[in-house]
Amino acid sequence: MKTQNIRISKGGLLALVMLVLLCSVGASAKKKKSKAPVKAIAAARAMVKTASASGSNTLNGHEFVDLGLSVKWATCNVGATSPEQSGDFYAWGEKQPHANAHYDWDNYSLCNGTYTKLTKYVNDSRFGKVDGKKQLEAADDVATAKWGEGWRMPTLKELEELEQNTESMWVSNYKKTGVSGLLVRSKVKGYEDRSIFLPASGFIFGTSLSSKGEYAIFWSSTLSPDKDVNAMGLKMSRESFDSHADYNRVYGACVRPVTK
Repeated sequence: MKTQNIRISKGGLLALVMLVLLCSVGASAKKKKSKAPVKAIAAARAMVKTASASGSNTLNGHEFVDLGLSVKWATCNVGATSPEQSGDFYAWGEKQPHANAHYDWDNYSLCNGTYTKLTKYVNDSRFGKVDGKKQLEAADDVATAKWGEGWRMPTLKELEELEQNTESMWVSNYKKTGVSGLLVRSKVKGYEDRSIFLPASGFIFGTSLSSKGEYAIFWSSTLSPDKDVNAMGLKMSRESFDSHADYNRVYGACVRPVTK
């Protein structure tokens, strides 16, 4: 096969060089342009790193987040399948929600019809027969009962730890679900990209669901040190994040489990 000699004029050569340079600059610009959005997306995803990012962050089929604390926190309430759902409401120390949504002393399982006749977790004889118990036993822990061994309700100390080592931000429309609540993000070094969402699910007393979308109570496993008729819980709203609130034991409130 014969080869052909191709002659290019100086003007043509200059034009060819310019064309190559332009193509090279264009390709370089495209590469630089594509990096910024990828980094932005990655950063946004990292801001709320939940257990769903890793299949290993589950126990008995329920997801948790390691916030760098003494316990790992579940991503959902008991009875819920996603973070924005309220799940079920429980009176303190009970393992079943009330089917008729009626929460009062007359149907509280740990008393005989009135708060002066408590049958368990009594330290003051004015409220029943004293047994000296101040912390829920595993047999009365709804998180353990519903989710299995390894899961439990948080103690008061663990609620305090959560409050002290996180920062919270009120969210009016969590992930476009229309649900309001607190995004609670870790301040622990190395865990700042981890968070949990607590929906403002309200609470029930009697037959009324109160403050849904504005307020929520999450039970701890610790009895109130002041009155046997109360138990400690986390109170959260747009204005507050209080890990040291106490409420009437018969209130229907949410439960957010923890695990080691």
